[in-house]
Amino acid sequence: MIAADQWGGAPGTAARCVHGDRSIAHPGAFVVFMTTVYFAIVVPYRQIQKRRGVTVFGEPPATKACTECCSDIPEAAHKCKFCTSEQSAPPA
Repeated sequence: MIAADQWGGAPGTAARCVHGDRSIAHPGAFVVFMTTVYFAIVVPYRQIQKRRGVTVFGEPPATKACTECCSDIPEAAHKCKFCTSEQSAPPA
């Protein structure tokens, strides 16, 4: 038999579950918390990085491999930043 304190009523009655009512608040609290985090941390961070000229959470820039050291460098680079070797002209 189920205890009376779990169901909010005497044993054998058709009382609703008290625990079920409390668990409904948890998803709502999670949504409110994550919305607060998004607007308090993510949005300002993106704005600060945008002012600095850095793309956040976007497509990474196109890269090519250095002919000497095989490091990834931007496609428009004329010189490798790792080994300082001259690169061929980027395709037009």
